[in-house]
Amino acid sequence: MIALSPVYIVFFSQLSTVSLYVVNELRMPEPFIGVLFLVNTMMVIFLEVPINNALSEWDDRKLLSVGGVLTGIGFGLFAFSTTVPTLIICMVILTFGEMIFSPASANYLAELAPSSAKGMYMGFLQLVFNISLFIGPAAGAFMMEGFGSKMMWIACFILSMIGVALMWRLKKNREIVMVAE
Repeated sequence: MIALSPVYIVFFSQLSTVSLYVVNELRMPEPFIGVLFLVNTMMVIFLEVPINNALSEWDDRKLLSVGGVLTGIGFGLFAFSTTVPTLIICMVILTFGEMIFSPASANYLAELAPSSAKGMYMGFLQLVFNISLFIGPAAGAFMMEGFGSKMMWIACFILSMIGVALMWRLKKNREIVMVAE
């Protein structure tokens, strides 16, 4: 759960940071925020199932890592994106990360859980999801205010990579590596 948290926190930071960046810093019209989120939504509607079907044979740890890396790259590139096409490219990249990471995290935990505890494991995933939904937007906005957007986007990239590094500590046989090892 700890390994998943950084990527989820970064992903949910977009709820505040993308809007603030686009409107306050880039001085783009507010409806453009809707365009960016429409790109995300349309990709999820039309591409998520085919992508996950195509990647169904991949190991969950690999999927989690690819999804985390794409999420980090998508957010990190916002630091250098000031035009409509580059902002859309960022949204496309981070959406691919989301479409790979989210289902893989649920699948990984469902396969990791003993059959008698699957509900509990899914509950913990929902807990991580909700805590990240609480922390991400606030932390992103506070970072943006305190350190500037460029540093916040770079921090999102770094935090995602920390999550990916933690995911590689997970064993392939689905046994969790304890921190005390």
